[in-house]
Amino acid sequence: MSELGETATLGIVFALEIEARGLRRVLSHSQRARTPAAEQTAWRLGGARVVMEVAGIGTQRARESCNRLIDQGARWIACAGFAAALDDKARAGDVVVADSVSHIESGDGTVSCCPSLLAAIPPSGRLGYSVWRSDFVTTDTMVLSASTKRDIYARTRAAALDMESSAVGEVCACRGVPFVVIKGISDTAEQDLPIEIDVLARLPGRLSRLGYLLRCPHVWPDLWRLRKNSLAASDNLGDVLGMMLLRLFA
Repeated sequence: MSELGETATLGIVFALEIEARGLRRVLSHSQRARTPAAEQTAWRLGGARVVMEVAGIGTQRARESCNRLIDQGARWIACAGFAAALDDKARAGDVVVADSVSHIESGDGTVSCCPSLLAAIPPSGRLGYSVWRSDFVTTDTMVLSASTKRDIYARTRAAALDMESSAVGEVCACRGVPFVVIKGISDTAEQDLPIEIDVLARLPGRLSRLGYLLRCPHVWPDLWRLRKNSLAASDNLGDVLGMMLLRLFA
């Protein structure tokens, strides 16, 4: 019997498709289930359902996605994807699991993650990379410089930062839905990223992004390194999510 129940639905919010790559690999042989939206994918695991949605970057899209999944019957929510490391001990490919989340700019307070979901996360050291437990912070702007990461870490002592998790936490707190935040580290605390990454993230469609990249060959090495780190983060994140689901639904 699943810890969450035979008819349970767990929703997972991702911002980008590349973030979901690892989970798709882990669940590639699982039974698929129907979903009402094109941006959603669902599987049946042990009689329960796992529904993931690729929402897009930012708190507003994460908030809308979380509400949609809950409206469709999700009784538990996971916010998953990539994060920037703030603690300089965190390496690319490590996975950070939040004890609590807060928004830097709004100051609306801290939301705690669900203890029973946290208990299903595999312990660090068994998978060949670190699985961190720490507080987590969200910002509305992309943080690219190592100096800004250091400043945020000095103020918050959070291990990592993203652009979605506090919105998911706020929705879940308001609606009484337990949630957890699990993120893979795509860039380290000491790593500076080029401003062009922020521009790329805001461009619509592959063709416009490709055209922009062709005009900016000087950023190709940085983007190649970030892609390499992101693929490792996605794979490791998928493994951790898969083990969590196994513990919950087996």
